[in-house]
Amino acid sequence: MKVVHILTEGPISYNGRAFLQPIVLNKGKLEDIGIKINLIKSLSPKILDCDLLIVDSKFFRSWWKTGKEEIFALFTKFHEKTNVIFFDTTDSAGFVLGEVLPFVKAYYKHQVLKDKENYLRSMYGRRLFTDYYHKENAVLDDPKNEESEAQVLNNSDLEKIKVFWNTGLANYSFTGDYLGKIYRAIPIRAILRYPKTFTIPSLNRPLDIQCRFGVTYDKETVAYQRKAIAKILKNRLQTKKVNRYKFYRELQNSKIVMSPFGLGEITLKDFEVFLSGSLLMKPYMDHMLTWPNFYTEDTYVPFRWDLEDLSKKIEYVLDNYKDFIQLAQNGQEVYRHYIASQEASREFVLRFSEIINHEIS
Repeated sequence: MKVVHILTEGPISYNGRAFLQPIVLNKGKLEDIGIKINLIKSLSPKILDCDLLIVDSKFFRSWWKTGKEEIFALFTKFHEKTNVIFFDTTDSAGFVLGEVLPFVKAYYKHQVLKDKENYLRSMYGRRLFTDYYHKENAVLDDPKNEESEAQVLNNSDLEKIKVFWNTGLANYSFTGDYLGKIYRAIPIRAILRYPKTFTIPSLNRPLDIQCRFGVTYDKETVAYQRKAIAKILKNRLQTKKVNRYKFYRELQNSKIVMSPFGLGEITLKDFEVFLSGSLLMKPYMDHMLTWPNFYTEDTYVPFRWDLEDLSKKIEYVLDNYKDFIQLAQNGQEVYRHYIASQEASREFVLRFSEIINHEIS
């Protein structure tokens, strides 16, 4: 039996839920194939009594500004006693805590840049898309929020950066958020579940496009894309705040749903769209790798980062919506496969066991 300890703060954030939910739901099946998982929420000597220690980046979230030296001292101790890998549960493919790399055997992210050499260079805003808007549109962040240093210093560390699974593997149904909050208070496995009900894509939807999203971020380079899309779609933008029920009904009644980048490229709205049977539109995602890959030419309608083609694509899709129904169906079926099909559990157990076996060997 291979013993794996996971040092984590628990399912506090949405990303934390997506990281832990498939593990918790599949603990029994993992144990059946010889992998025993223990979730540990505090530092103690027993965390090193394992074959592999996975460190959730959110566990040290309050330490990074004031306690870096303590973190690295702990990682040194961890590394001396067992195999250590780091699971970065932040949003962006471009963001890496490069200082961690020398202390761990591997560094896993929800999604990584396809060209890893980008991590060696300076990226304004520590994201490929924020760097793009800084260079192409002269967008500047407030000096107190500016970040542009290279995140990885040694080329040899690039091979440590790998993909685990993205934030899609959580429950984004109408009841999903409530169940997540209940599970935080009462961590009973039966509370965790994936949605089984999907709204079928159809031509008979009264709303052409749903484009309800926030535009307020600390970094102007992050907010820029959303503000620019909102300006282009100002006559279609929904600004009145609605409750959760009306929001989900709106998704189910929309032909197209706009899902711009946020703090990262993948947003929770992507998965709400797949559940609702709408057609997902978002900027091109071909600069990154993720698993499962919900973003192919067969599952969504991409548009350019400079937004030059956005208006024409929207009009073309609406004029020819019957030809795009299949894309909406494809996106939904791919998502269903990984969260609600008979194969979903097997797919995850295979993915996670491959990671574990590789890092222990």
